[in-house]
Amino acid sequence: MKKVLFPFIFILLSLNLFPTDVQGHISEDTTWSPDNNPYIVIDNIFVDPNVTLTILPGTIVKFNTSTYPIGDYNYGDGYSEAKFMKVSGKLKAEGTAQDSIIFTKNCEETDRRWGVIIFDYQSDNTSVLKHCVIEYTYQMSLLIGGDTYYGGLSLSNAEITVSNCYFKNFYFGIHCFYNSEPVIYNNYFTSDENNIEPGLGIYCRDNIGAKPFIFYNRFINSSGIGFHEVNISSYTPVAYNYFYNCNNGIHLRESPVYVYKNNFLECSAAINTDDFEVVIKQNYIDSCSNGIIAHYKVEVYENIITNGGAGITLSCNNSIIENNIISNNSYRGIRNFDNNSSIMNNLIINNEGEGIYASGSDNISYITQVSQETSLHNM
Repeated sequence: MKKVLFPFIFILLSLNLFPTDVQGHISEDTTWSPDNNPYIVIDNIFVDPNVTLTILPGTIVKFNTSTYPIGDYNYGDGYSEAKFMKVSGKLKAEGTAQDSIIFTKNCEETDRRWGVIIFDYQSDNTSVLKHCVIEYTYQMSLLIGGDTYYGGLSLSNAEITVSNCYFKNFYFGIHCFYNSEPVIYNNYFTSDENNIEPGLGIYCRDNIGAKPFIFYNRFINSSGIGFHEVNISSYTPVAYNYFYNCNNGIHLRESPVYVYKNNFLECSAAINTDDFEVVIKQNYIDSCSNGIIAHYKVEVYENIITNGGAGITLSCNNSIIENNIISNNSYRGIRNFDNNSSIMNNLIINNEGEGIYASGSDNISYITQVSQETSLHNM
């Protein structure tokens, strides 16, 4: 009997039976490993400049949360109720497909949230998150001379790489501003019935001189991508992403963007643009209430918009709509308000409303194959 008991006791003693509490400044290179799981962030973590925090595959990091759903997410006088991590050095969190790194809340209540992970202007541009789970984040406001960070990952004038990560139940999944230039690819963003906000996967603003790189991501049951004043000097590509059941798949304000080869399914609005020129090419838009809504000049080439509500709605001057297929929608194929546009070589077929409905325009040119009524109302 003892020969069985002794090895069993040895195995128990070799396991970490207690959580590892962490807090404060990390001032020298540090490694967190699953041997010490779970790590409990009992007070805010600061990775100091020129310091690397390495987190190994399989590590679990739990942050203390607010005590009520829309609680205290303010940091001032050295304290916040919901806890966060601020990286001014380097964070290297590389899990594997079989053994991810988890950042989550330290409680069971479904409506509680922790803060965010912030990368500031001093953070190392080789910081990386790969095969991580980032869930149940909300926001953090720095009350003294600071900003409000809404993203599970929040970047202020920072460059990091985020790939193969899973974001669940967030205010924003990733929030980047002040000339941040992240590489964001092959990630998954989703919300469920426990999310306390509608959720926006990626939001970039005040990024006037820099461009994020956003490719091969999936956005499910949340809004997808929002841009406001991003890289105003040249086009920022957003390509090969998939959007399902999103309020806005891609919403663009004052940002020149090249929207290329994305797939949209059952979204309220697949692509919505304001205040800057946008190129939209070779996207597939299926069963969306609105395919493309444009309030500023757009160039729309070789897209398929099908089985939805309205195909393309224009209220902007000098747009170009060429070589698209717009079919089987429950409203009009193209609705053109008070603007001069070129509509050429499109196939518009089997929509329940008019193929092209134009009002208030003196100069609309179109050469296109329309198998249904076209209405021009010049006022």
